[in-house]
Amino acid sequence: MWQDLGAVADPSELVKALHVIGLLQRGFTPAEHLCRFNG
Repeated sequence: MWQDLGAVADPSELVKALHVIGLLQRGFTPAEHLCRFNG
């Protein structure tokens, strides 16, 4: 699984994806996260 993720885009994209997953596990929605991340 990690090998597949490592092949995707660049490290910053991977970090963002992992951050979104972490927030989702805590009950945040992607929309909330994206607004904060881009805002």
